[in-house]
Amino acid sequence: MTEPMIADPAAAASDMPWLQAAQQRLRRTQTSGRMPHGLLIQAAPGMGGESLARWASALVMCQQ
Repeated sequence: MTEPMIADPAAAASDMPWLQAAQQRLRRTQTSGRMPHGLLIQAAPGMGGESLARWASALVMCQQ
């Protein structure tokens, strides 16, 4: 029996096409000035939840 393929935890959220819709929603929310003070990101292990969280924090914190 083979192990299921798990995405590299260090991979960028932009490398995971299934996160594009979430990224677009978060980008629109940030652009409109309505980003909530907290987000609950739930994902199966290896599916990019941590990468999405890192991406979202960069979206909020980075000036460039």
